[in-house]
Order: sequence, then structure tokens, then C-alpha cells
Amino acid sequence: MMPLYALPACPLVPCPLLPYGVGLSSPFMFGASRAVSAPEGPTVPGAIPAPIIYLALLFAGIAIGGLLFAVGNAWRIHVDDHRRAQRRQARERIALERHFNPYVSGEPVRQPEMFFGRHELIHRIINGLHQNSVMIHGERRIGKTSLLYQLVAQLREADDPEWVFVPASADLEGTPQERFFHLLMDAIWGSLRGYLIRTSPVLRFHAMAPSEYTDRDFIADLRLLIEPLKASVSPRRARVILLIDEIDVINSYSRQVQLQFRRVLMSNLAENLGAVVAGAAIDKAWDRPESPWYNLFVEFTLEPFSDEQARELLLEPVRGVYEWAREAVDYTVLQSQGRPHRLQGYAFTAVNHMLAAKRLRISLADVKAANGSIGR
Repeated sequence: MMPLYALPACPLVPCPLLPYGVGLSSPFMFGASRAVSAPEGPTVPGAIPAPIIYLALLFAGIAIGGLLFAVGNAWRIHVDDHRRAQRRQARERIALERHFNPYVSGEPVRQPEMFFGRHELIHRIINGLHQNSVMIHGERRIGKTSLLYQLVAQLREADDPEWVFVPASADLEGTPQERFFHLLMDAIWGSLRGYLIRTSPVLRFHAMAPSEYTDRDFIADLRLLIEPLKASVSPRRARVILLIDEIDVINSYSRQVQLQFRRVLMSNLAENLGAVVAGAAIDKAWDRPESPWYNLFVEFTLEPFSDEQARELLLEPVRGVYEWAREAVDYTVLQSQGRPHRLQGYAFTAVNHMLAAKRLRISLADVKAANGSIGR
């Protein structure tokens, strides 16, 4: 066979060893550096390259999408504003029809949503009740009874991983010393009955006359109640908290009764019994060698409201329903001097005056209408 380099160069002669149409002199042979390409089609003058067109379409789509989103968001805001306006108008209409007035005049505040200015103090008191008893004192009508009401509610709802608090409320006003321990057991029994549905302890409290019921009877009955209470809340621990209002009355009791009260809180039941007492003035003149009863208590003083607390009490209860004129708020805060009952009294009278005029804005004239009717 003739070697390849000896073959004649003939590009038109087909070779059975090569693809059809490729001659021995074709540039595909022997490492040729350039291949034959098809001629390019005609170029249109001014034509935009395809990548630029695709990019422009992408940006246009983004712009249109952003515009649609902005329009949709603006429409949603408009609809939400319209709905809020409708709800506000409905609230205002109902408020006028029903003479809505949330303020509390002359009574203790019982509703949590109307209680302002003392939440931090309540938190501190509850944190101290695991091992201590507490005394709250302050001037008359500064909010002590309202504070006790809120303590009862929060102790019942306390989510403590270790303790279950059982509040028991008692008011000493008008209570003679002969009925003191009977009154305390009455409060405790009323609070514990729901925990003791599987047992029926026989208490001296049920068999004795109130005036004959002593501190020893109280301790004996309390012991009968504490044991089943501890079993019912296990594995958590139980602590009954006596909340005693008008503790000033104890000033008129004999030193013996005062010391008996102290011994109850220092007995071996003290782990499961604590107290929060509230009064305007505790007599601390002591003429006995024993420690006075009030030394057992951690003391907290209720101060008048700050300017910020006073404004919160006025504005929050009617927010979204009525509007306070700025000068009306300033006047009420100044005249009330931080006393919660005066703030409530001014606001209560002002709202009634405003409603009588079929208005929804509390003016300075509405507030001044309360002058002369608000007690000191």
C-alpha cells in the first residue's frame, strides 16, 4: 500500500478513509488551523442585541410588579383606614347612646383595666411574699384598698413554678378584738373550700361562737386545713396569704391580742401562712418587752401618682372613644395633686358633663364642672 504522503493531492477525489466531501487537501487534514464556516446572514442596520432586549423586559416586569404592589398596598391601607373610621364611629355612637363612663368615683377600683400606676409595686410585693409578710401604708384614699383587690386577682393567677398562693381577704373595719381571729378564719375557710373538696375537716370555727374563738382555736383549725391543702397542690408548695384591710383598727386592740397575732405569723405554720396588711397609720408606740407585732412586716408606702401616672389614668380608659383637650388634662392633673380618687372623680364628672352636651371631646369647662364636688 502506498503511504499517505505519496498520494496525489486531489481535493475533488473522494477518499474512502475520510468523510464524504473531504479531500486530502481539505483544511481539516494534517492539523489545519482554520475550519471552513458557513457565511453569516445579512445584518439589519440598527438592530438591538437580544440580551439587551431580555434585560429591558426583566426591568419592565419588575417595575410593573412594584407599581402593582404599591397600588395594592395603598388600597389596603385605604380600606383599613375606612374600616377603623367606621369602627370608631360605631364606638362613639354606642358611647353616646349608653352614656359610657369608665371612671370610678368614690369606690375602690376592682377592674384590672382601670387600675393604673401601681403595677411595679404589685410585682415587688408578690416577689416578697414567698417568705415574708407585707405592710402597706399611706394617707387616706390613696388607693390601698384598690391595691389589695388587684393583689387578690394577681395572686390567684400567679404562674409560680414552686408556689401556689391562696389569697384570703378580710376587712377589720368595725371588728372588735373578740371577733378578730374568727374573722380571719372565716376569710381563710372561704378561700380554701375549693381546694378541699375531697375532705371535710371538723373545725372549731364551725362550732364556736365568734367571740369565744381565740388564737389557739385559729391555729388548731389552720393546721387541719393546711395539710390537705398541701396535698392538693403537690408537688408545688402552698401559701395562704391573708389580705387585711383597715389594719389601723388593731391599734385599738389590747397588746395581748396584737402579740397573739404576731405568734400566729411566727408559728410552725408560717411557711404556709403570710399576710399583707394595709392601713393609714400604724401606732408604733410600744410598751412591752416583747418585739412589737409590726416588726414582722416588710413595709411599702403608697405615694401620690407622678404626673405621667396621672395622665395615663385619665387618657387610657377612653382612648379611641373620647378625646381629652390638653388644657383639660393639665387642669385635672394640677387639681388632683396625684391623688387617684381625685383624678377619678374629676374624670367621672367631666365625662357626664360632656355627654349631657352630646359631645365626644372633654373640655376644660367639663372638668371645672367638678369643682366643689370632689372630696379632699
